[in-house]
Amino acid sequence: MALSMAVVLAVPNFKKKFKEYFVSEHRTILGKVVGSLSPGSEPYVILKIKQKENIFVEIYKEDPKTETLQFLQKLDLGQKKEGHFTFKGEATNLVFTNIDNDENLEILVPVFDSEMTARLYTVKYNESIMQFEVLNSN
Repeated sequence: MALSMAVVLAVPNFKKKFKEYFVSEHRTILGKVVGSLSPGSEPYVILKIKQKENIFVEIYKEDPKTETLQFLQKLDLGQKKEGHFTFKGEATNLVFTNIDNDENLEILVPVFDSEMTARLYTVKYNESIMQFEVLNSN
């Protein structure tokens, strides 16, 4: 066993494959939107990420003075295939908009499920628990 590990670590291609198999953190940014959650609030940066075959939504708050990002939350949509839809005449794969006419914006995230059925997830900030949550998929 020790000899096998020595060979894996000594050969660059084996070492790379071994590392990718066990500690793959390969992330691809599929979409990005920036906006304020409500009038007068600090800006948020919303990322649609593909990591380890799943699609996630990552939410960051941006400090307007320093432009630094503070990680807030990562939501797993449980889907593997990227999606897009037409919003206000433009093809997009991530939208930050107000769909329920309250004071806060929602995040719309299109994906395809395993049967290639289009799904549109709505992510909304829940003030009572002070976190974003996935409301539904249509």
